[in-house]
Amino acid sequence: MTGTGWTVETLKALVDERDARYAKELASLKTLMDERDVRYMGQFKASDTAVANTLAAQKEAVTKAEIAVEKRLEGVNEFRAQLADQQRSLMPRQEAEVRLSATDARLKVAEENVMRFAATKSGGREMWAYIIGGVGVMLAVASFVMRAFGK
Repeated sequence: MTGTGWTVETLKALVDERDARYAKELASLKTLMDERDVRYMGQFKASDTAVANTLAAQKEAVTKAEIAVEKRLEGVNEFRAQLADQQRSLMPRQEAEVRLSATDARLKVAEENVMRFAATKSGGREMWAYIIGGVGVMLAVASFVMRAFGK
């Protein structure tokens, strides 16, 4: 193997040289990977923090929304209670109609009584007018008779 120039020592030197070069490249790749791992870990931590902040904000928003819904439902329940109270305290339509028709009948009777009373009262006034007129005529006749026969 002397004609080609390769000997065990040259082959060993070539292998050692390549081993050293590959080891150097491997070390630089390991350093590059370690640097990227550190960078990626920083990015992961930042994104974890962002996700945690977002989840906390969402949780707070959900809590506020739940409180708002509870308040709204309390208002709705109060409104329902008011409607139930109103329904218990208000008179049913049929009962109201019965009472109104009874009140209308009593009002008509009262109007008729007032009309009769007014008619009676005006008749009484006319009677007094006739009485006064009659007394006046009698006085006039008595005065005439006294003048005519009193002399």
